[in-house]
Amino acid sequence: MLSSVEQGIRTGRVDEFSGSLAAIVAVSIGSGERGYFSMNQVSGMIANYLLLRRPVSFEFSRIHERGAAPYATGRFVFLRKGIEESAQIYISLIRQDGRWLINQFNIY
Repeated sequence: MLSSVEQGIRTGRVDEFSGSLAAIVAVSIGSGERGYFSMNQVSGMIANYLLLRRPVSFEFSRIHERGAAPYATGRFVFLRKGIEESAQIYISLIRQDGRWLINQFNIY
């Protein structure tokens, strides 16, 4: 599942991992969105964020898979108005219906 998140962010295609979003996701995006949103709202918010930033690279650099609250974080490098910038992406997971799903998605 984490590889589909990496691939989706690298290609700017949220549909690569939108099926891995929990029903309600805690979101904090540096562009101003904060709160708890439905999976459809989160998909749209992330898609809009990526639309304004052309991905250069993304890979999770730290993955913690043990325990009740797994998470992953990594540096997202992108072009915005022709200038290379970066942001940190953090996701945490929750077990629901026998699957690991994203219940927190932060970009800062």
